[in-house]
Amino acid sequence: MALVRCPCAEEEQTSEKLHALSATRIGLFDGRLLTLFPRALLNTALSPTLVVKDKQARLIENIIPNTNKAGSGAKRFGLSRKGNAFVGISAVGEPFEYRKSDGTLQVIQYFSDGSLRTLDEGTGAYTSIKTGLNTSGTVGAVPFNDKLVFYNGVDSCFAWDGSTCTDLGEYVTDILATSATQVTTSQITLKPGGSRAASDYPNGRAIKVTFATSGVISATISSTSYNAGTNTLTVNVTGTPFPAVVETINKVEYFAKPPTFSFLFAHLDRLWGLSAGVLKAKQFRGQDGMKVCFQAAANNENSWYFYTGTGATQDIPFINLRNKVPQFDELVSMSVIDGSACFHGRSYLVLYTGDDPMTVGGFVWAKTIPVGTVHQKLVQRLPTDTLFVTPAGIRSLRKVFQTEQAEVLDDLGGDIDPTVQAKIKTLLSGDAEYRKARSFYYPHDGLYGFKLDDDGLLAFILNKQGAGWVILTGYFADALGFLGTTDGRLLVSRATNLYAYANGTDDDAPIAYSDDGNAIDCKWWIPWVQIAGRWGNRAFEILVEQTAGGTITIDRYINFNEQDVVTTTAQMQEMGSMWDDAMWDEATWDGNTQNPVVSDKFLADSFSVLVRHFDTEGPRSILGIRPIGR
Repeated sequence: MALVRCPCAEEEQTSEKLHALSATRIGLFDGRLLTLFPRALLNTALSPTLVVKDKQARLIENIIPNTNKAGSGAKRFGLSRKGNAFVGISAVGEPFEYRKSDGTLQVIQYFSDGSLRTLDEGTGAYTSIKTGLNTSGTVGAVPFNDKLVFYNGVDSCFAWDGSTCTDLGEYVTDILATSATQVTTSQITLKPGGSRAASDYPNGRAIKVTFATSGVISATISSTSYNAGTNTLTVNVTGTPFPAVVETINKVEYFAKPPTFSFLFAHLDRLWGLSAGVLKAKQFRGQDGMKVCFQAAANNENSWYFYTGTGATQDIPFINLRNKVPQFDELVSMSVIDGSACFHGRSYLVLYTGDDPMTVGGFVWAKTIPVGTVHQKLVQRLPTDTLFVTPAGIRSLRKVFQTEQAEVLDDLGGDIDPTVQAKIKTLLSGDAEYRKARSFYYPHDGLYGFKLDDDGLLAFILNKQGAGWVILTGYFADALGFLGTTDGRLLVSRATNLYAYANGTDDDAPIAYSDDGNAIDCKWWIPWVQIAGRWGNRAFEILVEQTAGGTITIDRYINFNEQDVVTTTAQMQEMGSMWDDAMWDEATWDGNTQNPVVSDKFLADSFSVLVRHFDTEGPRSILGIRPIGR
């Protein structure tokens, strides 16, 4: 029978060891300044001499606030492969989520061959649902009316219902035309309304003609001719579908698709679309770049054209915001705050209020704010706010809305503005770089990610243990898409595979601390520490919680000189169980985490410490580092 060891003697020895190294004037340090993980996390906007030591760090890479214990930083979870590897294709966009009619979740991935494919999470296989998409467009999707509506600015917008992709479109009743007359079994004439001429009847378009006796007959236009003098349009159709005996025509309809919108957004039970075209780093889409189209009727993804009711135009209703801004601009995205519609331009934010854009005074301009948005993929909705990337940094829409000030004011992203601006410079350097812009929201861990280049992803952490920025590298750096699912998972697509965040929420990705077997580089760099008088250091104690075995490296700098560095290492002991089956005095007591003490003697007016570890092991939570000396 195994005996339980008593820790008393060993704890007494450890206590004596630490007492011998303890500072005689501990008041020189407030232990919280160096032992608590910074609560505001990363700050690259201040000089390292000005960063507040108990709130922020110079660098935090792949370490996030430990949700199990406030004040400690935990190594992030890794990424594990999900589904089969991509063969002959690569992922070039983010994965999308669709909830099927039975309530199950379906993952859809966009690929380099212009296809969309669904993932069978049971077998790992992919099935094509859409092919032939133009790969120069920026693909996006919005849930609406129990469907997932896709857009890319080049191809026709289409909706996925879980089994079929269907192009958006509707039969428009030609209420403006008059004198519709049957001529033969393959020809009709009519007088177009206004100056529409033959624009509503191009070759190849489908039409429906309702005859007094024969009813509705469908046909396809083969050719047309327009006589401007008599305002008469002759429409010829393929075959001879019309009645053999001439009949009165009661109604003519033609099938029309909405424009190839570059962005879609759901608001007021309607879809809103921005003008067609490919998003580029520096070139605008054209003269309609400030036009916003909206649906004529609500709750139907196909109801775009206004052809019923008073004042019908047979066109898609729209608002042109070009005169709401004082310079040339282009709309790239849309969001909502407190019920107000926010149209994001590259240089300005335009706000409208109201709940009915189809009535006069029902939807009106409220204000224009000189804060731009870099890319449509860099606007991320929070539960009560919206984060978006401006040319000068990352901003909170709520604060911008309340202050109506330019982006030079400090905001949520103020702590990392120089970092963001440097990354934006790279993002705007070319169209290929511009296409890499991505962002995501992962509510399970309160994680908001913004990818602006391939060096590292900027992640804003918002949870009970802290709020601030960290940098995620490894597989997060060169990822091409992210999806925080509604069932609590984070999926990440890279060139060759889809991955799941290995925090135990995905069945294919049990808890792991490596990126598909590759080590994760973790860094925590504290600001410069100054003392009233010179500090004589003897050692550093690393306070750890929930740690696996491995090596921790400490780079120590002194006197504001980052070239004067001394590197030491410490071996971590894996934390065991409180009660085990080891025989009495047969193994060291493993019920408590062992805080390693590293000898490092120096005399300096100031010092800074970079703690790092690079391995595939975990968990590893660092509470902080305690200098021991006088």
